[in-house]
Amino acid sequence: MAKTSNKIKLKCIQCNSEYELPPSKAKTSKFCSRQCKDENKKKEVKVIKCVPCGKDFESKRGKKYCNRKCYLTENKIKRVKLKCEYCAKEYEKPENRLTKYCGKTCQMAAQSSGLSEIPSNGRMGFRRDLNPNYFFKSSLEADYARWCDATGKKYIYEHKTFTVQYDGRDKKYTPDFYHPDEDRYVETKAIRRDRKFNSNLLAADLLKIQGINIDVLLMHEFYTQIKQSGHYWLIDNIENKNYLGTRHLIYLKKKVI
Repeated sequence: MAKTSNKIKLKCIQCNSEYELPPSKAKTSKFCSRQCKDENKKKEVKVIKCVPCGKDFESKRGKKYCNRKCYLTENKIKRVKLKCEYCAKEYEKPENRLTKYCGKTCQMAAQSSGLSEIPSNGRMGFRRDLNPNYFFKSSLEADYARWCDATGKKYIYEHKTFTVQYDGRDKKYTPDFYHPDEDRYVETKAIRRDRKFNSNLLAADLLKIQGINIDVLLMHEFYTQIKQSGHYWLIDNIENKNYLGTRHLIYLKKKVI
């Protein structure tokens, strides 16, 4: 028994010849071949005159200018003079693309040093029971600050930004805490579950080599220590004990005093 063809007959809009395709392909098909498709596209190309320079050019897909320079001549956006909030360097930006920093390097340095707040996606933010000038990046940092307050240990949060080099690049790095009485920095760190490398740990190691007094305090080590000393249960608002119950302590906009 001969097979019945279910192909659909179509007519090429370029050469008017008839051709057949399966229903799944016939829905969007307009040409019988690639050659007809390419020839049809050539019809859409028009030769027009570029207004800014007067040059004739082939306009594809409604293009009005022969090059980027001519486009900017007709559509130039006004530029505004700005001053970088980190390095104080003057720079210019289009008025619809205003920024606080002159480049990515200054932006990263400002975020590292705490001058620029990083958008919060969890426990980042100021704490109602801690210094209102400190924007903490995690509950671990906030709990370490509470422990310092409870034990009378003086600290400055994100005291100084260092520049370290590795792989031929500069990295801005700001340790979490500085204890002025000990001239010692502390980097608090929660190890990632996937155990992937963290650049801040390398930066801390490089500072040690340079003679900077800095320690890395891992999250499980810190909470184990304060549990053994009894502070874990005595200090109010330890977030590690009750994340939901301490959520109300976090706010994102700095209070105006």
